[in-house]
Amino acid sequence: MTAPEHNVHFEVSLSLQRRVVRARLAGLFSVGQMQALAAALSQATHQFRGARHMLVVDMRGLRPLDPHLAKILAEIIVHGRRSGCVLCVHLSDSTVQRLRAHQVTRESSPSDDFTVDVSSDLEAERVTEEARSLLDDGRYGASVRDAVAA
Repeated sequence: MTAPEHNVHFEVSLSLQRRVVRARLAGLFSVGQMQALAAALSQATHQFRGARHMLVVDMRGLRPLDPHLAKILAEIIVHGRRSGCVLCVHLSDSTVQRLRAHQVTRESSPSDDFTVDVSSDLEAERVTEEARSLLDDGRYGASVRDAVAA
């Protein structure tokens, strides 16, 4: 799904075979746009029917979120983790946005053992490729991040 409005852009795509949901976010979101993003991510996540999967979030160009938007994002994070997301890869070009994303993530998951920050599309691909072989490994609980980071 794509939503261009007032320089806001988001896309959500998925690969069932690769077990990856990808989200691209840019601009300054309104409540309605953030809710549309939440619906698109929920729809993508449900395609996995509870199977463990990964999420790559490209936040390059995303403006810092107001607290009410951060709350919606926190709900997205909780829903995704309850629905089988075991690794979230963040790609950002803004220190402020990266810090805000970490704050929202910690509020949703205090130990935040899911998130990996990367600096390029290539690195995001490498991380998800490494983690893919761990998705069905019973040694890993709700997250495969520590295994990938090792």
